[in-house]
Amino acid sequence: MGTNYYLVKDSATVRPPLHIGKASFGWKFIFRLYEDLELEGYEEEYFNSITNIEEWKSFLEYKTNGNYQIMTEHDKQVSFDDFWNMVEEKQKEKCDDEYIIHLCGYDFRNAEFS
Repeated sequence: MGTNYYLVKDSATVRPPLHIGKASFGWKFIFRLYEDLELEGYEEEYFNSITNIEEWKSFLEYKTNGNYQIMTEHDKQVSFDDFWNMVEEKQKEKCDDEYIIHLCGYDFRNAEFS
């Protein structure tokens, strides 16, 4: 069983949550890779894509210092620091999925997943 993480806006919006990735028991955290945020309905001033761990960290830090928050699929709010602590702890786990892209020790998928 796993938990999906999303970036959501604090106030009402028609913009859907942005899927950050998924934490599953016994597996590394898998990040969603976004080659074009505009295609996902996100026109961002500073970010056009999120294709590596440094971009995810910068993007989430920037957004969560504004009017966005990290939420689980179970409606639990997670702080930026708690999220990254969980990601780093999950780095000790395995990853065997053939659809995973390995970048600098972190795992990504370039398509939607559940």
